[in-house]
Amino acid sequence: MGRTRIKLSELMTLEVGDVLVLERRVNQPVQVYIGEREKFRAIPGRSGKHRALRILEVVPPELPLEEDELESDASAA
Repeated sequence: MGRTRIKLSELMTLEVGDVLVLERRVNQPVQVYIGEREKFRAIPGRSGKHRALRILEVVPPELPLEEDELESDASAA
């Protein structure tokens, strides 16, 4: 949902109810990963008593490179 940096000593003293401020606004879309691939962009929220995500966008899958594209990339390097 977001990122932050805290010291290890702060991490070790976290308790129930403590709040971490993330480097992301509440209304900013988040990336949704399945495995290691980004699949969706969504806004976090609630549906009744449950936490939920509203899907804003489906991220198109990366297409595998054709063999001739791999060769041209290698020769360009």
